[in-house]
Amino acid sequence: MASITYFKNPITFEAAVVMDTTLTVTGVLTLTAALDINNGIDQDVALVAAGDAFNSALTINSATAAVQGLDISVTQLTTPRSSGVVDAAVLSTTSLAGDSGGVYNDLRFEVTDGGGSAVHNAMYVAAGFDALMDLSTCATGEADIVLADNLASALMLREAANIYATLTTTDAAEVLSFNAGLVLGVRFDDSIPLRFGTPGTDLVFTPDGTDVNVTSTGDLVFADSVNLILGTGKDLTMVHNGTNTLVTSAVGNLLVDNTSATGAVYVTLGTDDTATEFAIRNNSETRQMLILADGQVDFAGNVDANLGLDVTGGDLTVASQNLVLSGTAEIVSDRVVVIVTVLVAGTGGSTDGTLDINILKADGAAVSSAKRIYIIATDATGGGEQDLDATITFSAATLGSIVATGAGYCEALSDATGNFACTIANSADDATFVSVMSSHGVALAGQGCLIAECVEKTATWTA
Repeated sequence: MASITYFKNPITFEAAVVMDTTLTVTGVLTLTAALDINNGIDQDVALVAAGDAFNSALTINSATAAVQGLDISVTQLTTPRSSGVVDAAVLSTTSLAGDSGGVYNDLRFEVTDGGGSAVHNAMYVAAGFDALMDLSTCATGEADIVLADNLASALMLREAANIYATLTTTDAAEVLSFNAGLVLGVRFDDSIPLRFGTPGTDLVFTPDGTDVNVTSTGDLVFADSVNLILGTGKDLTMVHNGTNTLVTSAVGNLLVDNTSATGAVYVTLGTDDTATEFAIRNNSETRQMLILADGQVDFAGNVDANLGLDVTGGDLTVASQNLVLSGTAEIVSDRVVVIVTVLVAGTGGSTDGTLDINILKADGAAVSSAKRIYIIATDATGGGEQDLDATITFSAATLGSIVATGAGYCEALSDATGNFACTIANSADDATFVSVMSSHGVALAGQGCLIAECVEKTATWTA
């Protein structure tokens, strides 16, 4: 047929038709054979009831042949294009301003599954495209993908049997789960959470404009030998290898800073006996300091106690080494008295004098309890107990008390602050030399003390 321009009434072709001009149909066009039109189709149909403006019902009966129900192609021939848009198909619907319901779909896909194991695709995109969809001109909400509710797999990204991401709408909050590695270049506005896991037991990251707050109703669990890494250069690493937990600081100092004015830093051991320990090791993993759970502390090298060393409720044991005090260091204790000051005052023309003794600790502070001391007096300097002078006697204590006394000696008990005073007399009117020694014995625990230093004092008077 060379040219058919216009049909007003329904027409049916039962054989193949080739047309070289525009085919205009205002009625119904029914084809039971092929229609080949080289100059386009212009169809105007006004429907006032349910119906199809264009209906192509194609049946096939082939096991392998490729079949297209509708094949539309546009080919640019010889003139290169510099602008403009070429569309193989333009689909549009126009609604009325007065519409109160209904749905307009520019494109709708339906499938009838006849059974078997064939794959049904609503849309198949071949290779070679620059983009699957260009949504750059869409306004707010116009590029939304609306999914049905209560679907275990509403949207899935996969390649063959490999599933990469699944969007689930069966929960109170929609969940996007990833089955493979995820690299995100996504920005979340402040207060918008990034949520992982099942709602109710999930992990949530929420930015507030300054910090990112991490909350979880469950535990954050790392498998054995999986590192928790902090720092740009992997500076701090924490890992449990199935046996031990390792914390490795590769750069700078590892600081534990408790900024609470009343807070403490505790390391809790597993038992109260020697079964568990806290140790500091050198790079060769040799223990240099060891604290056992029962309180014992061991040192492998020298101990420099520049700020003091207090041992309370236990012993300070030095094995196979010396306890060395250097410089002006002293042992400060109520029971180790380094300084004893003695003052003997006499008056001319008298054989009696006043003896004052002050017992001090090494730091110059007074002792905190009464102490037993042994006072000796001789008629020669540097004398000892073998040189006691029978003409010298002690009596009438005014500070502390005299426990026992005899020719040339006095066993005395100071007052609570280490002071002792009494009368000393020498009937021979000779020079008298007085010194203080540690007591030979004490009646109560705590009264004894080791006198490490006493400067001998001399009294000379004449009757």
